[in-house]
Amino acid sequence: MKEFDDFNFSVEKYTKDLTRECVGGSDLQQRKKEIEAYNETTAATLKQTCKKNYMEFIQTAKEISHLESEMYQLSHILIEQRNILATMTDGKTSSHLKQRVWSGEHYGDEIWR
Repeated sequence: MKEFDDFNFSVEKYTKDLTRECVGGSDLQQRKKEIEAYNETTAATLKQTCKKNYMEFIQTAKEISHLESEMYQLSHILIEQRNILATMTDGKTSSHLKQRVWSGEHYGDEIWR
């Protein structure tokens, strides 16, 4: 039954070879039973593989959801930190700028925020 797994499997060639090899109806019946057994085994394997892949998909989806939640929380923490730093920087920049303006210093094209 390995020939079924071949990428270049040809039904026509397999059928021709089968009819050439088998002598009488009993040989064909035996081959039919072998093919049916192989079909059942393949179907069971496929079913198990699909179930395994589905379970892995569900687990991966849960992990992605958890990571999205963590990224969302991290984003909010970073926004809070940025706002805190901006508030602290604005206070320092404003007082520093006022100090320089009152002392009469010239700063050219510098931008103060």
